[in-house]
Amino acid sequence: MLFKDSPMETWLKNGPFGARPDHNGDYKYLQQPDKAWQHFINLIMNIRIKTYPIEQIDLSDELRRELASKGITHGVWLTSNLFGLGKPGNQTLRFHARQAVLKSTLEVTRINRRRDPPTLCVEQLAPTDAPLLDQHERDNGFIFFYRFDKTVPRNDSEYSFGKSYIYNYQAHFHTRAQLKIGEHTFPTPPLSKEEDAGSPSNTPTFTEGEYWWANEFGWEQ
Repeated sequence: MLFKDSPMETWLKNGPFGARPDHNGDYKYLQQPDKAWQHFINLIMNIRIKTYPIEQIDLSDELRRELASKGITHGVWLTSNLFGLGKPGNQTLRFHARQAVLKSTLEVTRINRRRDPPTLCVEQLAPTDAPLLDQHERDNGFIFFYRFDKTVPRNDSEYSFGKSYIYNYQAHFHTRAQLKIGEHTFPTPPLSKEEDAGSPSNTPTFTEGEYWWANEFGWEQ
């Protein structure tokens, strides 16, 4: 059985401290200190994005009343360990959110009623960004506040070929996030995808293959 190196193992073998780095192909760029630093930070960083109904967020009574007066229904919480890297004035956060529904699909077999974890997918309801109504800084991140005013489909189910499929829907915001620290943009595409990714864009397209942008499920690697 062949075992593939993890991304961190690949960096250690081919980066500035590698004993026998690969000087050919994509990995040769890890010999460049600037490039090696950027890809190392990309390996250890985390960017987490989670949508919450406003009633599930711990807020002071005063702030809750203020947000309610603006018609706010949801908060989108973004956290990252990168906010503590470098001076705040040297960081630029780009964040976009669009109204959507989060669809959960639970598959149940007829024979043993075995239940695997549900699969999740996003169905976007609006082609443009939702208006940002407020935002507040929190530990390691920010909460962005929005109003959800679209119709959420009713929960449903179907039966097909010995399996039941249970569909649940909830209000959601489909997101894109990008953090620039100095001249470096995160997330960073893998070396093998840099040519496909091209240069960092300032505006997301909300399509697949956006290597320079994170979303609520992570980022493309």
